[in-house]
Amino acid sequence: MGKRLAIGTIVTVLASVFFGMLSPASTLAAPAEKKLSQSELQRVTDTYLFVRTLDHFGQIRQERRHNAQLDWSTDDCTIPGVDKATASKPEGFNFTNPCRRHDFGYRNYRKQGRFTEENRAKLDYEFALDMRSICDAETDKVRKDRCVLIGIIYYKAVRKYGAAI
Repeated sequence: MGKRLAIGTIVTVLASVFFGMLSPASTLAAPAEKKLSQSELQRVTDTYLFVRTLDHFGQIRQERRHNAQLDWSTDDCTIPGVDKATASKPEGFNFTNPCRRHDFGYRNYRKQGRFTEENRAKLDYEFALDMRSICDAETDKVRKDRCVLIGIIYYKAVRKYGAAI
């Protein structure tokens, strides 16, 4: 009986789509996210920046959660005069996600009216921690040390020039 009910439901949905009673998008689309208040939006932003792991942030970014209210745009890692692919993966160290989370922080703190020097320092420090997590995955000590050195250079660059970004 249960299988018959499930098949009947599937046939009804397919017939509804076929005859235009439902659009395919309405049958498959995820429910719309509710609009967050300013305080909820700030809490969500801070959770994505400071609580979620870098990998989890990458997953959330792919889903574009709260897309209508959050700025998910990025230019990945940028260094004047260096192509984006090289800047994002210097010497093979993949700093793409740390740069994306850093961009997310700068863009959304500006959008939310919270881009102070104190908050910029927090965002930049998180950027350094994210790059360090990439370096910590290196098993070769020489490569790990090189990765950390490049991460320090990137961190110092955003501390010196990041306010203008």
